[in-house]
This record gives sequence, structure tokens and C-alpha cells, in this order.
Amino acid sequence: MSYRVTFLDTAKLDMDDIEEYLSQFYPSTASNFFTMLKDKVLNLGVFPFMYPEYEYDPHFRKMVIDDYHARKANRKERKVYGGRK
Repeated sequence: MSYRVTFLDTAKLDMDDIEEYLSQFYPSTASNFFTMLKDKVLNLGVFPFMYPEYEYDPHFRKMVIDDYHARKANRKERKVYGGRK
């Protein structure tokens, strides 16, 4: 069984901000980050519980992408967002 994974508009806006920030350092940084992010997030469609619950809110799951943490909400309001450790 597989699940459909979608990025909400609010998550897309957050990712645009992250991309703009990362692209300030090295041109390939943002591209490499989003390739890893896309691969891991889309893998949630096959293995939705493969990442541990976020310790401060069990409605979220946490995945590490390079030096960044991305959290997936189990709620509908916001599916994916990320931030620096």
C-alpha cells in the first residue's frame, strides 16, 4: 500500500525561503538539499512511519537531511517544513 504525498502551499512557501537562504552560500547547496528533501519526503508515501516521532509533538515525524531537520505533520495544516538544528 502506498500513500500520496503532497506539499501544501504553505510548505512550498517555506521551501522557497529555505532555497533563497541556502543559495546565498554555494550555488549547488540549494539544489543538492532539495534533491535530498524530495527523495526522502516522497519515500514517505511508501514508508510513512519510518522516521521517529518529533519529541516535542507526537503529531510530527522528524527526518534529518544533511545538517537540517525536516518535520512531517500528521495533521493537515502543514505537512513539511524544516529548519537548522
